[in-house]
Amino acid sequence: MIRRCRDAGLAEPEIRIDGGFFVLTIRRKKDESGAQSGAQSEAILNNLEKEPLSAAELSAALDLQSKTGAFKRNLQELIDRGLIEYTIPGKPTSRLQKYRLTEKGCELLEQLGKESSRP
Repeated sequence: MIRRCRDAGLAEPEIRIDGGFFVLTIRRKKDESGAQSGAQSEAILNNLEKEPLSAAELSAALDLQSKTGAFKRNLQELIDRGLIEYTIPGKPTSRLQKYRLTEKGCELLEQLGKESSRP
């Protein structure tokens, strides 16, 4: 199993005993979220370029029926990467919470805009 993970370019699996059972954990590559996830992340950044928006406002701007799991994961990934931030950092679950673009997020949008305008 270890050799197969190495051959596939994955991290070495975690093998442990828990409650008398062997537990094998195999980690996927982080970039396996797909092109749709990347497109949704870019759309989130583009919408936040104008003004801070709540999760509900963002999902409506992206024409989503509801705040899906993938949408929530994209928001959290963008926060973790420092591309967006909470407008009320001390209260992430506040009903008044919104998201805004960080300076790093603005720079990434500029870079993406330049790449898309190349001939």
